[in-house]
Amino acid sequence: MRDNAEGLGGDADRLAIGGESVGGTMAAATALQLKQAGEPLPVAQVLVYPLTTAEQFGESMEDAADARPLNRPQLSWMAMHAFHGVPDAATDSRVDLLSVPAEQLAGLPPALVITDERDVLRSQGEEFARTSSAGVQVTATRYDGVMHEFFAAAAVLDKAEQAQRQAAQFHPQVHRSPGHRALTR
Repeated sequence: MRDNAEGLGGDADRLAIGGESVGGTMAAATALQLKQAGEPLPVAQVLVYPLTTAEQFGESMEDAADARPLNRPQLSWMAMHAFHGVPDAATDSRVDLLSVPAEQLAGLPPALVITDERDVLRSQGEEFARTSSAGVQVTATRYDGVMHEFFAAAAVLDKAEQAQRQAAQFHPQVHRSPGHRALTR
């Protein structure tokens, strides 16, 4: 994207990275890999209900265990198939972002972390927002009353439209100190 931004009508100095669910995982992992390689970083990260550990983490694994469309048994099934035959895949820092030390996260682009109430991934997304806020400007928002995959449902859910608008308008303020965190609902 950076190499072709101008030809696409974009600005290479204003690129952001983002994704939903495992896409949010990949966005955060990509930003971390770019930082470690000394490459130019995106100006922002938008992580929508990201998977940040392969472990069954937090209270949302209990209170949203039977949620739809993603529930605890489905998450276990997907992990079993994703990591089958790949030793140590579940502990790879590109998957297990919660195990990455805060000093390695410091200096990453500001992040918007969106979570939702009825989601087994809620606790780990919110924990990642807390953990990374030690060295990164983080805005964390939980949308109550909605479930995993709500973000794409703006045609029928007002909260999805709000979340999409929040993501599109996310413009980190450079004067805020690292560790800024605002949790709204």
